[in-house]
Amino acid sequence: MSLAPDQELETESGPPAPAREASTLAFKVAHNAGLLAVTNVLVRGLGMGMMIVLARYLGPGHYGTYQRSEAFVYLFSIVVNLGLDMILTREVAKHRSRASEYFSGILVCKAITGLVAYGLILGVAMSRGYSGDLLWAIRIFGAILLLNSFSETCGAVFQGFQEMRYVALAHLAAQLVFLSTGLACVLTHRSLHWILASLALGAVAQWIFSALVLRRSFHVRWSFPGFATVRFLLRESLPLALAASFVLVYQQIDAVMLGEYKGDAEVGLYKAGAKFLLLFSVLRDSLMVSIYPVFASLARSEPGRLSTLLSRVVRYQVGIGLYFILCFVLLSRLAPALLGPSFHHSGSVLPILGWILLPQTISIACGRALIASGKQNRLLLSTGISLGVNVGLNLMWIPRYGILGAAGASVVSEIVVAWLNAGLVRKEIGATRFTRELWRPALAAALAGAAMFPLRRLPLVAAFPLLGLFYLVALFLVRAVSRDELRQLGAIARAWLKAARRGGRLPAKWMGRGAWIEDGEP
Repeated sequence: MSLAPDQELETESGPPAPAREASTLAFKVAHNAGLLAVTNVLVRGLGMGMMIVLARYLGPGHYGTYQRSEAFVYLFSIVVNLGLDMILTREVAKHRSRASEYFSGILVCKAITGLVAYGLILGVAMSRGYSGDLLWAIRIFGAILLLNSFSETCGAVFQGFQEMRYVALAHLAAQLVFLSTGLACVLTHRSLHWILASLALGAVAQWIFSALVLRRSFHVRWSFPGFATVRFLLRESLPLALAASFVLVYQQIDAVMLGEYKGDAEVGLYKAGAKFLLLFSVLRDSLMVSIYPVFASLARSEPGRLSTLLSRVVRYQVGIGLYFILCFVLLSRLAPALLGPSFHHSGSVLPILGWILLPQTISIACGRALIASGKQNRLLLSTGISLGVNVGLNLMWIPRYGILGAAGASVVSEIVVAWLNAGLVRKEIGATRFTRELWRPALAAALAGAAMFPLRRLPLVAAFPLLGLFYLVALFLVRAVSRDELRQLGAIARAWLKAARRGGRLPAKWMGRGAWIEDGEP
């Protein structure tokens, strides 16, 4: 008896096409996320090292000026970006052949909005009476904002093509330039002006690298876009821009208000503590950047799978984030140990601010899923409410509690937006399984925390790996990771290593139908 065509395919070529496509998809996401994570850990590690050097060199006052000016400028970043980069990634993932058209349209929009934003930045700063180092820093950060905006447009195209290595390399180039020139400024005892100029030089390097790679490797070139393209991009991005503006305001307003109420030194203490959260953010962002094009493709072709994938992605991220929360709660003395005695209060803010990682992970993942589904206008409600909560709590708590009040306001506002975004996903996309997915990692974290609590005074070099061991054992005890997932992770890791040895090419067994599509839609 002859086999049916599908059976013949399975017998001769291994697993059926859908299974091969799922394996290839898993590999591509893991490969991109792993590449970004490794590079971003290096980039952020260098950045953390530079942050420690600058904090010690400048002290809380001048370091606070540095951070306050950055927070002030990035309140206006939405005027430049308008949420366009997220739309660009989504459209390139769907229609690769139109990448140059979309890229050109967004560059035109940003050239106009960038000039408007820079004028607003300087106008508001002067109207507030800012002067001296603060005004100089605001001017430099304004220029950096424009340069980074153009670099992020190139990065959005790379993401749409799922070529994350170029995003990672661009960030690495910028960090290396800043690190080398910034350290030279510190060693030669230069002022804050020189250090900020070094940061601007890194932004220039990132833009030049990104533009050259985009032109030479992807043949994406600028051409004058049609009015219909610009109108489409603006129409799609404006709801996202409004929602993103709310997010940016409540993410930066705490530092600005701390500066107004308590002075630059308090900003320096608060922002120095908050920088330690980047240790987790780099891993979360690497996965989210890699998975977003997959969200966009599923939203168009198989929307029923999107909520299931979202739930699993959240579990993976929260599972990692819980370890960092345990570190921030039990081992927060790391901050003053690295930054110096003058930053003692930076350690006191970490046990509060660390909890922001949980709701922030849920809100970001849900927001990306909604954007991928074309439901970005729904985010206006959640982010608008969260902004109101954040500003209100900052007004009440910062004058009385200082940096602890700012940290508490940030955590509460993130809880609000996470709860609202999760509800929007259930309504607009499909049922999620967050409770089912997250209770086991939460239980494992509680067990590990209880085991580590009596030992929290151990030297830090022993405490961190010991806490990690406790948490890892607890995850296996409560079966937070299934055997199938472990087997898949092992297969992906082996394939990733083989791909690295082959110069980034997939091994043959991963080359299922639709594995790499050079032209047309994915």
